[in-house]
Amino acid sequence: MLSVPQTSVQDDRRRVRIVMEVDAWVPVAAVTQAYRQVQRQLLPGHNRPIGSRSIELVNFVLRNPLGSWEKRLEAWNNAHPDATYSGYRHMRSSYVRARESLELPRYHLYAGPGSRQSGQSSSPG
Repeated sequence: MLSVPQTSVQDDRRRVRIVMEVDAWVPVAAVTQAYRQVQRQLLPGHNRPIGSRSIELVNFVLRNPLGSWEKRLEAWNNAHPDATYSGYRHMRSSYVRARESLELPRYHLYAGPGSRQSGQSSSPG
């Protein structure tokens, strides 16, 4: 038997977990396929990991909360000569996008095996 209940961590809709209960005889390929199917339904659009540069940028800004974006840009470029930003606007938009992806991922509601959601999403709030 394969069941895939959708649960939220402590009723926090920003963090959704896929919990699978699988009988030992179920082939690995079937488990992988079921997981990917549910994940595609929950995560809209292009699902790819956040890059290490983006994660480091979020950490950098959180460690340096004061000051202008111009000063942050200069400090970042000095500390990361192989991963510089050309301007503070680009750096700021990259930070906002990465922070939102980390803090507020948007999930679609899971409607069961084989179903496709169309535009219904769950966002915190």
